[in-house]
Amino acid sequence: MGGKALALYSLALSIIAQLVCSQNVSFTFPDFSSTENLLILGNTTISEDGSSLFMTYNSSGATGPYFISRVLYSTPILMHNLSQGLATSFSTSFTFSIATNQTDITADGFTFVVAPNNLLPTTRSASGAAMGLFDVDFYKGSNASMLQIVAVEYDTFLNLEYVDPDDNHVGLDINSLTSTINQSLPSELVLKSTNVSRRLITWIDYDAVAHQLDVHLAVAPALKESATKVLSYSKLSLWDHVKGTSFVGFTAGTGIFREKNAIHDWNFTSWLVSVPDQPISSPSPSPSLLPPSPSTMTTRNGVIIDHDSMEQGRRCETCPRWGRGCEQGEKVDVTSPRQGAPSVDESNEHDRPCSWQDL
Repeated sequence: MGGKALALYSLALSIIAQLVCSQNVSFTFPDFSSTENLLILGNTTISEDGSSLFMTYNSSGATGPYFISRVLYSTPILMHNLSQGLATSFSTSFTFSIATNQTDITADGFTFVVAPNNLLPTTRSASGAAMGLFDVDFYKGSNASMLQIVAVEYDTFLNLEYVDPDDNHVGLDINSLTSTINQSLPSELVLKSTNVSRRLITWIDYDAVAHQLDVHLAVAPALKESATKVLSYSKLSLWDHVKGTSFVGFTAGTGIFREKNAIHDWNFTSWLVSVPDQPISSPSPSPSLLPPSPSTMTTRNGVIIDHDSMEQGRRCETCPRWGRGCEQGEKVDVTSPRQGAPSVDESNEHDRPCSWQDL
């Protein structure tokens, strides 16, 4: 190699090394007394002593129904830069509890997520089985590939439509609520409990070079070495499914059944590794498939109105009859009320969420 070529090669290595160094991320929340670097969205609150973050739970102590929570690290993480042959490996751990005061049916669980944006889903379709991941009404069938979202779910409800094995399992969700792989948990690792002091600790490790994702779980306190490997998947090319820059954090949702999902601490570390010759296979999201932008929404009588949907040819069929929300024949898409809007009372038809119909 000539002197000039060697110099260019050394410079390239130096640039890559600087890029890797500048894009490595590490943070720790031993508790949540400070939330300066967190985005806390939806039905989420912090305990009075700052020790815990409660999802699907509000400051008045309610746990639903139809609550949606999302908690994200406020700075997006570089997940891949394939033009330079780089992708991110990461390791995260957190202590959590899923508490209920009922011994019968509760739901639905929570996820650790790699998400394309820092927005809260806007419709009731993101609650319940969706666990706050995305608006199911906006993403169906072939549209799901546009989501660019990957999550590890800690699921406490049996949803047969999503091929859940039971009401106590973990799963890997790739642009879908039907897990790519899931695993029932043993009785000693039951996710939810009426014992509010019982906590679990989990580790999620992703190796971009080996395309390997592993999930460990144990009753806290515990070391990873003594934890049970509850999920393992060796075919995950994360860059095929998520944006180059994505957000990491947690989502949760409840439907008609309720529970309190709590995170008590959180550690996260990521680092870039070389993965040459790995083309991105996923298409860019189509703007027409994205959830409504908050800037296009207004509120009328406590109901969120999305004016962008006027171009999508949808009309609310119930508001004209009830005289609430939409006007007669107006082509708008009305979602169920957001946080801060009047609560839904299923016994009163005038308070029920609007429904829409394709024109």
